Amino acid sequence: MKKTTLLIFLFIAGLLSAQTTSIPDPNFEQALINLGLDSGTVDGTVPTANINNLTSLNVSDMGISNLTGIGDFVALTNLDCSLNSLSTLNLSANTAIEILNLSENDLNTLDLSANTAITDLDLSDNNFSTLNLSANTAITTLNAEENNINTLDLSTNTAIEFLNLSDNELSTLDLSANTAIKALDLSYNDFSTLNLSTNTAIEELSIHNNLLSALNLSTNTAIIGLSLSENSLTSLDLSANTAIIDLNVNNNQLTSLNISGNTALTTLLAEENLLTSLDLSTNTAITDLYVNNNQLTALDLSTNTAITTLNAQQNQLTSLNISGNSVLTDLSVYDNQLTTLDLSTNTAIINLSVYENQLTALNLSANTAITTLNVDDNQLTSLDLSTNTAITELKVTHNLLTSLNISGNTTLTTLNLHHNQLTTLDLSTNTAITDLDVSTNQLTALDLSTNTAITSLSADKNLLTSLNISGNTVLTELNLEDNQFSTLDLSTNTAIEYLHLSENQLTALDLSTNTAIINLSVYENQLTALNLSANTALKSLDVNSNQLTTLDLSTNTAITDLDVSTNQLTTLDLSTNTAITDLDVSTNQLTALNLSANTAITDLDVSTNQLTTLDLSTNTAITDLYVNNNQLDALDLSNNTAIEYLYLSDNQLDAFDLSANTALIELYINDNELTTLDLRNGANQSLTAMDATNNPDLTCIFVDSKTYADTNFTNVDATANFMETDQECSLNYTQIPDANFEQALINLGHDSGPIDGKVYTADINVLTSLDVSNTSISDLTGIEDFVALTSLNCSNNSLTTLDLNTNTVLTSLTANDNQLTTLDIKKW
Repeated sequence: MKKTTLLIFLFIAGLLSAQTTSIPDPNFEQALINLGLDSGTVDGTVPTANINNLTSLNVSDMGISNLTGIGDFVALTNLDCSLNSLSTLNLSANTAIEILNLSENDLNTLDLSANTAITDLDLSDNNFSTLNLSANTAITTLNAEENNINTLDLSTNTAIEFLNLSDNELSTLDLSANTAIKALDLSYNDFSTLNLSTNTAIEELSIHNNLLSALNLSTNTAIIGLSLSENSLTSLDLSANTAIIDLNVNNNQLTSLNISGNTALTTLLAEENLLTSLDLSTNTAITDLYVNNNQLTALDLSTNTAITTLNAQQNQLTSLNISGNSVLTDLSVYDNQLTTLDLSTNTAIINLSVYENQLTALNLSANTAITTLNVDDNQLTSLDLSTNTAITELKVTHNLLTSLNISGNTTLTTLNLHHNQLTTLDLSTNTAITDLDVSTNQLTALDLSTNTAITSLSADKNLLTSLNISGNTVLTELNLEDNQFSTLDLSTNTAIEYLHLSENQLTALDLSTNTAIINLSVYENQLTALNLSANTALKSLDVNSNQLTTLDLSTNTAITDLDVSTNQLTTLDLSTNTAITDLDVSTNQLTALNLSANTAITDLDVSTNQLTTLDLSTNTAITDLYVNNNQLDALDLSNNTAIEYLYLSDNQLDAFDLSANTALIELYINDNELTTLDLRNGANQSLTAMDATNNPDLTCIFVDSKTYADTNFTNVDATANFMETDQECSLNYTQIPDANFEQALINLGHDSGPIDGKVYTADINVLTSLDVSNTSISDLTGIEDFVALTSLNCSNNSLTTLDLNTNTVLTSLTANDNQLTTLDIKKW
């Protein structure tokens, strides 16, 4: 009886255990709880009865990394677990699945051999390099875009109708068996050739961003949409593809394009090619035409009366007849050579861009629907916009306007008139303007009292002496550079973030209410003081070329870019400004500067001060360093290994070591007091510019390669010598300015060459006999170090003087046939 009871208990326990499914991933189980397939708290299991009859499951974007337990969902026909973190997945038990979405996971392998019922498969945005789908013959839709696939066999997948393999690494693909394909996307791969001759059912074809130089589509007569942009096509035959409606051949190298048979075309994109002509006479259905950035000199649109959008900018058009294109709404023909443009019949135009042409006049009286107008960079002296009351955006920069009446254009929100010759401008009715640019004109006054909506104002490079912007309280950007302001009231402009007042005559500036300022530029004024204590949001500050003697930045802890150059600062405390990356304090009167807290600095200019010491040991991020014109006699840059551009000229540096500075590209250390310079950083070939001139005591420059330095580092004094070892530096040199004298020594084996104006003293000061006769020497400077000579023959040369005072052991001298006027041998 006890045995029977035990068996029953074990049977029941086993039965109970079989009724739950283990779900180890808590995010997976939480998703099931959210769907009502599990109850209570996450405990690692779910009742099997709740899931084994489920036909559809969506657990996308739930942070799932483990789908263990999915095997008990045996009835599933539709599974979506996209947007998770799956790296492995076992679906061998889920044989009923027809629709499977695994997109945006971390899968690189997947066994679907048991899932023969799949018809729709999405594996996009994973890490697959190859796929085995040989068993999945029922697939009609396959999306495997954004993987790393470089090989793929689809020979058994003959049912595929929709195939997306874009953004992979495919260079070859055999689709000869896939004759059912209707939509094919192979964009962003590496195809240089592609055979689609058997794929006659294709209606939508995209192969943009590949390496195709040619493509045969003669059998693909069903194509409706075709995108071949970003390839290397020089020609394209579409004579058989008469069904095409949308064609994109942008960014190729087409010199001609025959689309005479493509009469169904409604959209043509042929931008950025080499077309010099284009025949559109049969393409009467075109509504959208993009042919910009070609070499077209003419464009006949007389039969293309359906066009609504025309982009033909960046060509060589000198004229354009669009009188028959009355339904045009968007016209862009900028950067051509148009001198005239008749728009009288184009009354539907909404967006017009004709900038960078040679227009001297433009009649827009019939174009009352225009909302966006850009006529920048022409030669307009006047512009009548009285009928164009719908305009919201107007750009007329770089023209010759002396006046402009926009009193009727009350819907204007953006107005850009910079670089004209305006002396006055009435904006009293333009109350909707938010963006206004009237810079580089000749305005002496500007009334903005009614323009309270303005958020961005640029009026730089005018003749303004005053400006009342007290009512413009929503201003966030204000540029008044290069005017004649001596004062400016900004007390009500509390929203300003970008303020540019440089090149004026300001002697004072109150920014106490402007706490939102992020970027402040007030260089080239006459400021003697500037209180920035309230401007804690400041990130960029330029106050160079003023008369500041002090500057308190203790509250401006957000500053990253600081230029206080060309002032009269004697001290500067930057201890709280730890975010600074670009610092320019040049041309002041600083005697000391503590940058220990400014570890983020990458660009530093402290030139033209009175610094005697500078500690940069903590500033390891510096790449550009300017310390020229100070009084430094030493500078340790051993920690500053990121330096690329180094300017140290006009100091008092003596021995200097740059062996740790492996990133050096340019070095200027001229006009110092150097005795040695160590450039042995292992990267001398990256040093493209080097100047060490005007260091009269510099005899030793240590380099990686003397041969390389002799050829490439020419800006050094004649007394300086390139060396590779410390031992070489211990050797003294004798200067030999006469090239013929040095060549004679080379010929005698006393110098190694090439001629460099010097010779090792140790190689000559032991010589007892020297014969340099008949060698065209005119200067025997250097002979003084031949101290052991007993015999000297310098006959038959061009010597005019000869000093042998140091050659005290000479017993024999032959100097006939020269041009001597003096001979000094008084110590001989």
